[in-house]
Amino acid sequence: MIVMMFWFDHDVSGWGWFAMSVGMIAFWALIVTAAVLIAVLAGIAVQLLVLVHAERPPWPRPCGRRPQP
Repeated sequence: MIVMMFWFDHDVSGWGWFAMSVGMIAFWALIVTAAVLIAVLAGIAVQLLVLVHAERPPWPRPCGRRPQP
């Protein structure tokens, strides 16, 4: 004998809508937060790479030495 379970209630209750709405808002907030975090960290990484590979400025010069023309 095969026993089957049926869900006779075809509508979502008010609490179901509320839970689904909160879940979707939390999901999209997580996606947006992750995207912003990745963008910020990528920007910081680019700035660090620029600083590492930039030429050193001529200052501060040691005292008593003139800059070469």
